[in-house]
Amino acid sequence: MGLLGLLGLLWGYWNYYGIIRIIMGLLGLSWDYWDYYE
Repeated sequence: MGLLGLLGLLWGYWNYYGIIRIIMGLLGLSWDYWDYYE
């Protein structure tokens, strides 16, 4: 896997967690709660 592919994976990873943060925020769950399970 080249550097570009690695950057793509990292970008997708952060987008995925960004979506989770938005959903959990809408559900009223704190981000600290999620960090506990990480």
